[in-house]
Amino acid sequence: GGGLIGLVGLVGLRINAMIAAFNMLPISVLDGRKVLAWNPAIFAVLMAASVGLLLWSLL
Repeated sequence: GGGLIGLVGLVGLRINAMIAAFNMLPISVLDGRKVLAWNPAIFAVLMAASVGLLLWSLL
């Protein structure tokens, strides 16, 4: 356990991970579309990292 501070940190991590994963979607005005157009390999790495962090935070 980490008590209250640990819980607040975990909630913050989850919220950030959700925003990162959503922002990397390659649609409309989100950053994912721009990154995919610029460099598909970098997009794949960043998308995998953001989704991986989100899944890890939910364990």
